[in-house]
Amino acid sequence: MAITQGDAYLIPVIIRQGNRIITDELVDGVKISIGGAECSYPNGTLTFSEGVWYYPLTQRISNKLPAGNAEIQVQVKLGNDIIGSKKREIKIDECIIKGEYE
Repeated sequence: MAITQGDAYLIPVIIRQGNRIITDELVDGVKISIGGAECSYPNGTLTFSEGVWYYPLTQRISNKLPAGNAEIQVQVKLGNDIIGSKKREIKIDECIIKGEYE
């Protein structure tokens, strides 16, 4: 996966524990962080639909990501247990068009 600075769209993330897909009905909370920009559920902007979590990438977030690689990590709260995923890297491409659409 690659993100270009200035991009804005929903990033689909499937969270699994073994073969089981982690849904909104199974968790007390979910956090997804890309390059330190964290979105959360239920008290945040992270959403779930039909087996997929959606991270709302905004221009503000993507413009702050430095070109190169950014880390992505997921954390799930199940009752009193909090389980984090291994970190992975996403390629961040530089954009020469700066600023945000209004």
